Amino acid sequence: MTSDIRLAQLLSSRICHDLVGPAGALGNGIELLKEVGNDAEVIELIIASAGRLMRQLDFFRLAFGLRGGVDTIVGWDEANRLAAGLIENSAITFDWKSGNQDSGDEIAGSGTGSGNAAPSAVVRLVLCLVLVAVGALPRRGVVGVRVNSTGDAHANGGFDVSVSAKGERLSLDEDVATSLTTPIDVGDLTARNAHAYFAACLARSLDSVIGVTRGEEDALVFSVHVSGAH
Repeated sequence: MTSDIRLAQLLSSRICHDLVGPAGALGNGIELLKEVGNDAEVIELIIASAGRLMRQLDFFRLAFGLRGGVDTIVGWDEANRLAAGLIENSAITFDWKSGNQDSGDEIAGSGTGSGNAAPSAVVRLVLCLVLVAVGALPRRGVVGVRVNSTGDAHANGGFDVSVSAKGERLSLDEDVATSLTTPIDVGDLTARNAHAYFAACLARSLDSVIGVTRGEEDALVFSVHVSGAH
């Protein structure tokens, strides 16, 4: 079996594993609604489960897929929205800041102008690192994202990216850490570390590598420097 096929299978397993919770809750809510009728609490459960399911689908669609079958330029505001949606209504809080190193200004607003966007491979890499950071927080904590742009996404601008995780019982599984930083054999891939391996593949496609360090207050920090647009 080729590594591409195995990776696709394992990522599909990971996605299904994450979606089965809200999908199951949605189905249970519909069945309960049939039994009890127009109940406000049941309707609220259905709405919450449907919202969670849609947010996760939106996140995975960009993190692991090619929307429309083509690579595109993606706005950082959209990436921010998708990452925040992944952990909405959880015990994890989200802190995203992006800016332009040349001007020192924080990037605000939408669109795909200079500094406001990046090639989709760069954005996918950031989202995959967010997923790794969330997985390192079994209880409560904070996931932080810092993106500094050094130019125009449509030209040869580069990006300095760091994604951090800080919180109670912070722990990064050894196989996940290894998949991020070291080329591994396809036979060592599992549904638990496939997203980290995919992140490493994305980094290599951008002529970069992922660094894993301990930051301030014992936070885990995943960092990448992308030298130019790809």
